[in-house]
Amino acid sequence: MTDRHELILTCPKGLEGLLLEEATALGLEEGREQTSAVRGYGALEVGYRLCLWSRLANRVLLVISRFPTVDAETLYQGVHAVDWAEHLLPSGSLAVEFSGRGSGIDNTHFGALKVKDAIVDRLRSASTLTKKNVRLTRMGPPIVMPNWCCRSSSGSALPSPSRSA
Repeated sequence: MTDRHELILTCPKGLEGLLLEEATALGLEEGREQTSAVRGYGALEVGYRLCLWSRLANRVLLVISRFPTVDAETLYQGVHAVDWAEHLLPSGSLAVEFSGRGSGIDNTHFGALKVKDAIVDRLRSASTLTKKNVRLTRMGPPIVMPNWCCRSSSGSALPSPSRSA
């Protein structure tokens, strides 16, 4: 990974301008407002600073992958290309959040399952993880992986260490 990362800060609708000011003061570069979010760039240190000191950001997401998406298979391949062993333990648990629509993926549950399958398959190929080790549960796991699809591109991000209530 490079020293400069894309960061996404989520917030309630209407607070984007205030969050942009706050995030810029905390070191976010090239910040821009979006609906319920601010996007920008910064070193990992800036991401941690935003997690610690931002009063307005609900979540700070570190974008780890962006890729073109034309259908469910390219979504799977794009997520599968990430070395998930750098970010997750094969014995750990995770949940997948999926939002957006386009590229033939208009059902968020289906999108989340494709992303989950890609992550588990990648971890399984790099370890001794077997199908018996994979449990589907509705309980809240320690890591929630946000993913999105917007028209012809998709992305994956790592969540901040903590979330506001």
